[in-house]
Amino acid sequence: MRNVHSTSALFGFLIFSVVAIWTLPAHAGPNRTIHIDDRPVGATLTHVFLVRTITDTLETYNSQLTHQFLVKQDVTSGRVEKHWLLRRFNLETMLEPSDTGKPERSLDVYEPPITENEGKPAGAPPDATLYNDAFQILRSERAVSISGIDISRANSPLNRWKVSSEHGLEWVSLDGETGKPENPSARDIRLAVPDIRRQMRDTLHPTLAEMKKFNPADHRSAIPVESLSEDISACGIDTEFHAPTRFSAHYMKLYCEMQSELIRSLEIWIVVD
Repeated sequence: MRNVHSTSALFGFLIFSVVAIWTLPAHAGPNRTIHIDDRPVGATLTHVFLVRTITDTLETYNSQLTHQFLVKQDVTSGRVEKHWLLRRFNLETMLEPSDTGKPERSLDVYEPPITENEGKPAGAPPDATLYNDAFQILRSERAVSISGIDISRANSPLNRWKVSSEHGLEWVSLDGETGKPENPSARDIRLAVPDIRRQMRDTLHPTLAEMKKFNPADHRSAIPVESLSEDISACGIDTEFHAPTRFSAHYMKLYCEMQSELIRSLEIWIVVD
């Protein structure tokens, strides 16, 4: 059995997440927009583990609230069976004066808890643990590593994946000379629209519901479940991996860019076979 991701690899990903969040385009405000990004990090014979980063711009140009979870997902159904909060923090950027006379951008990461009870789920006991250790969880679950080597491009010059609200996830074989579908009338539908929408709900609703438990009086902790659009017309597929599980689960990354929705961008993994 291979070891789980090394401490440096996963720590590096978490740091990368902070930097990536910091460098989101300035036009993210003043409208509130939310970005969700999943990254597979481990697998057992029956489950895949994902680090989920949920970033909320809070209707500002320079402040973002981020939650990171470790998610345990069933490889046959795509349902989340368990999740753990890894970290929850505010990230502030601002321009400050410098010796050169030109303003410089500064970065301030504010990570709760500031007080004994801040950030804990409502009703949690005083000694409740707020954050979890991803490495310890993966070790206890006996998960093997999923690395960048396991993840590859899903499309090639001879075939591609197509997502539509009419047909769902479709496998398209292309003519080597024209680059057009070989037989447009014969559709190879791998995942129907209702299945895609069900997997979106099953994987995202548990963590969205969890966030409502933090400081119920603070609206920033609540992302309405209704804000998850089920319109997949703005979605596509670009990468895939075969999880080293008992069922050889075939995972595809579904990425969506919804310009008019609260959850603006979405990158999750769905089970195809």
